[in-house]
Amino acid sequence: MISALVKDVGASAGVQFVDESLRGLQALVGGYLQAVPVAGGLTLLCDEDGLAKRLPFNVMVEGHRIHGLFLIVRSEDGEFVSITPEDAMAARELLSSEVLPRARRGSGGGAAVTPGLTCAREGGHWLVYRAGETVGAIEHDRDEDGESQGLVFRGFGSAWPCLTAAEIAALVRGAR
Repeated sequence: MISALVKDVGASAGVQFVDESLRGLQALVGGYLQAVPVAGGLTLLCDEDGLAKRLPFNVMVEGHRIHGLFLIVRSEDGEFVSITPEDAMAARELLSSEVLPRARRGSGGGAAVTPGLTCAREGGHWLVYRAGETVGAIEHDRDEDGESQGLVFRGFGSAWPCLTAAEIAALVRGAR
């Protein structure tokens, strides 16, 4: 068993003990492993067929769209080993760059940031549209206690646009 930072769709990332065998890691992510090197000797492991399986979008990490559950481990000499507390902090910092601090509230109707995108407040979230079709939602990313940690974009299907934190904030400000 090794310690890894594990993040499932819609849940906060947390350190868990996982079986480091190939079979154990594949069982955890739900398929064949894709290894994505990230900063500081850390490796993100996810289902390499997550998009093809239409798993829900989880997060964008260093330009990679991750669908489904993933975990972050340390790589040393070709082996996956436990992350340290410092690694966990660094990995959380990396993930938090995809969630922006609470957006300021603006005024007015829809906003167009990426050409063709608009946003409208509906219930407890903001729906994002392209050419009249719903492509995703902006919603609060909540911790285990239900406290908002900021806003995150969750795309629908496989053809959703990649949005930066600044674009999310602009869309939300324009929709308020």
